[in-house]
Amino acid sequence: MSATIAYLLVVGALVAIAARAGEELLRLANRPSRWAWLAANAALLGLTVRAVLHEPAPAAPMALDASSIVAAAGQQPAQRGAWADLARFLGEARSAIADAPQDLLAYVADVLPAQVGPGFGVTWAVMTLVMLALLAGVHGRFSRAVRALPVTELHGERVRVSRSAGPAVIGIVEPHIVVPAWLLESSPDEQRLVIAHEREHRAARDPLLLIAACLAVAALPWHPASWWMLSRLRLAVE
Repeated sequence: MSATIAYLLVVGALVAIAARAGEELLRLANRPSRWAWLAANAALLGLTVRAVLHEPAPAAPMALDASSIVAAAGQQPAQRGAWADLARFLGEARSAIADAPQDLLAYVADVLPAQVGPGFGVTWAVMTLVMLALLAGVHGRFSRAVRALPVTELHGERVRVSRSAGPAVIGIVEPHIVVPAWLLESSPDEQRLVIAHEREHRAARDPLLLIAACLAVAALPWHPASWWMLSRLRLAVE
C-alpha cells in the first residue's frame, strides 16, 4: 500500500502540473480551459484504479545503443565521431529524465511513515463513503430547496427566485437558473447579462462537470492534487 500511495502522490502532482500547462495553452487558443482540469481528474481517477488493482512496479530503463544510432545515421567515418558524441549525450539525458520520476517515487515512499500502509485502505474506503454520503445529502437538500422556490419569467427565461442565493445554475438532470430577489429590481441590461451568463453554464453542462469532479475527489479524498484540481476547475468554469 505504501508503494501505491507514493505512486499516486507523485503521479497526481505530475498530472496537476500538466493540467496547469494545458490550461494556459487552451487559453492562448481561446478555448475553454475547463477541459484541461476535467481531463486531469479523469486521468488521475483512471491511474488510481489501475494502481489499486495492480501494485506499481519500477519501470525498466530503456537501453539506448549509441552505435546503432551512428549506424542508422549512415554518415561517413569522419562524421561518425560527432554522431557518437550526440548519441552519448542524448542517452545520458534520456537516462536522467527517465530516472527522475523513479527517484522521486523512491524518495516519497521512503519518507512515508512505515505505519501508513496497514489499515490505510480501510481509512481510504471510509473517507470515500463519507464524502459520497455528504455529496448525496447536499444534492438532495439543494434539490428540495430549489423546487420550493417561486418561479418567474425573466427575459424569456423561466427562473426560480431566492431571497439572496445566486445567480447560479442548480441541478444535474434538470438544471434550474436561480436568481436572487434583488436582481428583479436591477436594470434590464444587468438582468440580460446575468441570464446570458447562467445560460452559458447550463449549455456547457457545468453542474454535471462539477459533480463529476466532486466524485473524483470523493474517490481520492486524501490527495492534495485532487482537491487543487477541483478548485481550478471551479475557477475555470467561471
